Amino acid sequence: MVIVRVLMIGGSMMAATSTVAHAEWRYCLAPSDAARKVYLSDPFFTTAPFESVEVAFGRILRQFGLAYDTVQCPRGASASQAGAMRDDAIKFNREFFRRAAVELPWTPAGSSLAGSGSGSAP
Repeated sequence: MVIVRVLMIGGSMMAATSTVAHAEWRYCLAPSDAARKVYLSDPFFTTAPFESVEVAFGRILRQFGLAYDTVQCPRGASASQAGAMRDDAIKFNREFFRRAAVELPWTPAGSSLAGSGSGSAP
């Protein structure tokens, strides 16, 4: 969310913007056409920008030598919605692309859910 503030300085109006972090539920997925797999994280609650979360998920996949095409971390309105979206992604990838789901117990550093994967919150 971007907040625009209008300031009156010496009779002139100036606008200043700032980025406000807000918490949201997400999960990450990274398909691999070559391996016929889709890698998925557990749902997690985070205030981190989605770009940094996507980079972190890609980094952990590379650390384990897992090739992937793209990374995306969709947002859900709640834990249950993020989980349902993840389940739909597994089904979609299986039915339409014949990709096997590889579920990873990963959450980004700073998320509020502890997990057993690398990068999990304490």
